[in-house]
Amino acid sequence: MLSFFALLSGSALATLNYFLPLICEVRGLYFILQSVYQTPHPRMHLLSRLIYGSLFFFFLLACEQSDNLRSGELVAPVCTGFSFRDANNVPMGKIGEPNNKLTSTNGLITMSAFPIPATNQINIITNFSSNKKIWITQAQATAEVMSSLNYLNASFQVVGGSPLIAFNNVPATEVMINVSFLPKGIYRLYIQVDQELLWENLIIQ
Repeated sequence: MLSFFALLSGSALATLNYFLPLICEVRGLYFILQSVYQTPHPRMHLLSRLIYGSLFFFFLLACEQSDNLRSGELVAPVCTGFSFRDANNVPMGKIGEPNNKLTSTNGLITMSAFPIPATNQINIITNFSSNKKIWITQAQATAEVMSSLNYLNASFQVVGGSPLIAFNNVPATEVMINVSFLPKGIYRLYIQVDQELLWENLIIQ
């Protein structure tokens, strides 16, 4: 038992401290119901196993989520395609089937980003002038798309999906972001306006 607690991380111990009072209450309820039945009832044993099994499952789940949050590393989004645009925002074809979202659900908010692929900067145009949040994360691509991107002579290495560039409360409808310091790779650009979230798949080479 001591070796088990020694292996637990700090977040796991905090989770265990949260569940211990609940386990004690469940155990007390079990003894109360058992005294009502006077003798152990088969259904009581089944109920006890179900309760303890559920508590143990949620304990493991909470430990895993807590550890993931503590590490600060998010899962990189997967891009199934890219829409190419030149420096004047003119479409130049595509690779794969881009899983971007450039228009809000209600159709009132739109965005575009160019050029794709980019080298030094990304230009963003939106039709919404209220404050918005803009950030860029590293991403990854499907194997089929990666085979097509090999023709670009770019070496892509995915590290994680944590924000690399982030801006809060941006009122401008046209924004230019310097990406010259980012390594060659696949990225995703996000724009959030209130509860609406839009995004575009990016390539930096």
